[in-house]
Amino acid sequence: MTIIAALKKRNPKHSLVIFLFSLLLIILMDETGGEFSLFYPLIYLPVVFAIVLGNIEYIIGLGIFLSLTTLFILHPHNQIGNYTLNDISQCLSVLLISLIGGIYNLYFQRERQRLQHTVQEQEALLNASQIINSCDKLKYAMNSVLLLLRTFVPDLQGMAVYLMEESRQCLELAVQSGIGDPDKMLRWIEMDSEKRKWTPPEGEPFYYSDCKSMDMGHPARIDTLAGSSVCVGINSLNASIGMIYVSVQHEKGFTKSQISLLQAFADRVGFPLQKIRLQEQLEGMAYMDDMTGLENFRSFRLHLYDEIHRAERYKHPLSLVILDLDGFKGVNDRYGHPSGDRLLSEIGSIIRRSVRQIDIPVRYGGEEFAILCPETSLDDAVKVAERVRNSVENSRFRLIDDEICTITLSGGVSSYPECSNNADHLIQSADDALYEAKKKGKNQVSIAQINRY
Repeated sequence: MTIIAALKKRNPKHSLVIFLFSLLLIILMDETGGEFSLFYPLIYLPVVFAIVLGNIEYIIGLGIFLSLTTLFILHPHNQIGNYTLNDISQCLSVLLISLIGGIYNLYFQRERQRLQHTVQEQEALLNASQIINSCDKLKYAMNSVLLLLRTFVPDLQGMAVYLMEESRQCLELAVQSGIGDPDKMLRWIEMDSEKRKWTPPEGEPFYYSDCKSMDMGHPARIDTLAGSSVCVGINSLNASIGMIYVSVQHEKGFTKSQISLLQAFADRVGFPLQKIRLQEQLEGMAYMDDMTGLENFRSFRLHLYDEIHRAERYKHPLSLVILDLDGFKGVNDRYGHPSGDRLLSEIGSIIRRSVRQIDIPVRYGGEEFAILCPETSLDDAVKVAERVRNSVENSRFRLIDDEICTITLSGGVSSYPECSNNADHLIQSADDALYEAKKKGKNQVSIAQINRY
């Protein structure tokens, strides 16, 4: 095996070979005149081999062995304590060379390990960007991000990825894993520097070494059980597109190198994620409502039939909420249609923030909205509808300068199979319930009549 090959892969057999070579050399010198042997200068050769092929412990041990044999074997005619200055200097020279060589060897090994670690990190980052690039759906790319994060920091507890909303006013939860209490985690993070919710870092991650000292609702407490956490901005072409959140259960759980690696990872995956996201947006334009950012009626029909078939197959409940703004015509008449459009856009944002992650909010048409609630009972769907209704009622809208507008909505809730036995009847029963809510005085939620099929 060559020296270069040995450097790449150290072998314990090298130590045995060097030791046997040293022993053979000492015997040869002892038989050919001791310190006057022609082979005496070769006493340093085993040390050189050990420096190249061994480790610091073996190098120093070999140096001690050779220095002692210089005194006790190569000078048998001398008595203990009767060595000359030349004898002692020769002994110390072997020992000193071994010590210097051992230190150099230790430095070389550490530098070699550092370079190997750097190469491995760069390869991992390159593989990460290639994996994300190979994904054709954003949800697959998001899940890949979570899996890849553990390759960089293996002991991660909680992980989440947030993406920038269209309005760029807040971050929306895209995917999470390992969060201690998912029901209490932040689904939306406001982009407001005054409230200190989240401000995209300019190339620097946010490291919170003691999360429990932070107030609830702070991004550091996305995982309520976290001891320490890191928030890393995801950027693409110098624009912030989201955030990666990671946490561990103990305090001061991240090193500087781990934080830097997380930022490097975020920088690598930012552009591929944005590319996939834009591709999906282009593909989904036919199924999106431009004004509200919600899915449109065409998309709603596709989701409805898919969910009905799934509910029939697995015997799971499926609920539908239909919502209608109260007195929207008056808003258009008073403030004008552009202001009415702006109001619809803000209502869409409120609905999107108020529903659960599994819900499918859509713009049904005009000032009507619908929320499809898979695997949701009638009672739970009513809670979703009430949460949306309450959020809209408590919101204030500035449609023109110096004037605040308020508005309410009414809702009807139906469920399969309690209230209907097919998709069309599910829509009809929810619409009938909405009509009842309007007739009873508006700003309320009514439940469809329960039937037995």
